[in-house]
Amino acid sequence: MNWRSTFSPTHKVAHDVALWVLFFGIANALDVMGQSIAAPVTEHIRVSVMRADTDKYSQIRISSIRRVAQVVDSNSLGTIYVIPNNEAFMVECSEPGNDISDVYFVDGRYCSDQNIVITYSKNKIRSSCTLLDSYNAAFENFWDDSYFVLQQATPESTGPNSIIDSNLTLLERNLNLALFPKIDKSRISSEILGPVRKYLNSVFKRSKYFIDNLQSRNYEVSQLNSTGISSESTELIRRFTYSLTWNTPRWLAGVFATKKIEPNETELMSATLYVLGKDCPCEIGKALFDLHSLKIRAGQASCKSILTDNIGELVSMDTSPNCVSTGNALRALCQATQLESINRVVATNRTFVESVRVLHPDSMYILHFWGTWCKPCVAEMSDLTRSSNNILNSGYQFIHIASEPLSNFVRWQTLSNKYPGEHFVVNRDKKTSEDITEILAISAFPAYVVVGKRGRVTAYIRTYKELEQILMH
Repeated sequence: MNWRSTFSPTHKVAHDVALWVLFFGIANALDVMGQSIAAPVTEHIRVSVMRADTDKYSQIRISSIRRVAQVVDSNSLGTIYVIPNNEAFMVECSEPGNDISDVYFVDGRYCSDQNIVITYSKNKIRSSCTLLDSYNAAFENFWDDSYFVLQQATPESTGPNSIIDSNLTLLERNLNLALFPKIDKSRISSEILGPVRKYLNSVFKRSKYFIDNLQSRNYEVSQLNSTGISSESTELIRRFTYSLTWNTPRWLAGVFATKKIEPNETELMSATLYVLGKDCPCEIGKALFDLHSLKIRAGQASCKSILTDNIGELVSMDTSPNCVSTGNALRALCQATQLESINRVVATNRTFVESVRVLHPDSMYILHFWGTWCKPCVAEMSDLTRSSNNILNSGYQFIHIASEPLSNFVRWQTLSNKYPGEHFVVNRDKKTSEDITEILAISAFPAYVVVGKRGRVTAYIRTYKELEQILMH
């Protein structure tokens, strides 16, 4: 017999309602329990940065605009950090002695997993969160696509509807695609790219004002204070600032020339700071150092100058790795300028034996400094191979010297075997007084040092194209 048949019609309705209420109550409770188990609501996430394969790195930094990540554990495999889950952090990894960091942005809002594992191997950073990998790939593609544009960028090219602005629009689209449907598009536009566009627009406006009021020559530097919104926007502004600083002094010199004004280097630096602002003193200081150091090495400028002091003052304004490394490079360079000649190179050869390469006083040499971790260096190796006969015909002997961490020696041996010529490597993990990169204060790669007869250093060159010009003459 059906037990419901014993109920009156009124009781049947009441009974059914009660069952449905009970059913939905249990289902809802289970759903809530399931949600709490699958995605617990926590205020922090754990980020584990692990060494992959046999690669080794000595510098890891995880920070946001507001704070440095807290270390909770560290061992031979890696380091574990704890970061807030509502703020973007930037992971910076670099190999020993390599001032160029690989960066990776981590934001707990993009991943349901509260434990994110990051691996760093062969200059690649990847994580256990595929969404973060796609997000960071959009930034990597942006820098690759913008590389040649930024090489020629000047304050005049930073305005609305410029090619830089178009590239930022493409980056915005790719970031939204990478994160879809995890994030509101307004955050990409306002928090990440908004400050970048504000900075570039301010540079553009100040450059126009500077041209219109050139005769006043008022270089009161303003601080934009636009970099405190996200780690991503800050990193973008830093990279833009470095690229712009490379070209701004040359651009300003052209502006001055139109008014028949001949500024000295100190005035050019003051004008550069006025146009670019001083939000990123480390990037401006490094770029100005890279420019000024070429003149110091060529004997066209002195370490005992106002400009040198100003660069030192700029990079002392912050304790970030970029500022510290530039300050160290500046001191090393000024010490190296006292070097009268070199007569040997102490390094490891391709059979992993430390050797002494004597530089004969009646010969001329080109010392080529590079690294397997340096993309422009590897790209230039093919050009050097094609022009090896021209180098020999010019009367110079060519010596390739790679600067590598010890863990990269096998990779260097494999790659260097593809290219003819004399190859040596120095250990970036362990600097010594015999290290030729220390003696010559090589702080940027690639680099070419021309050594004339009697071991006299005659030129420091940054690019292969510049080297070609010297060899042609």
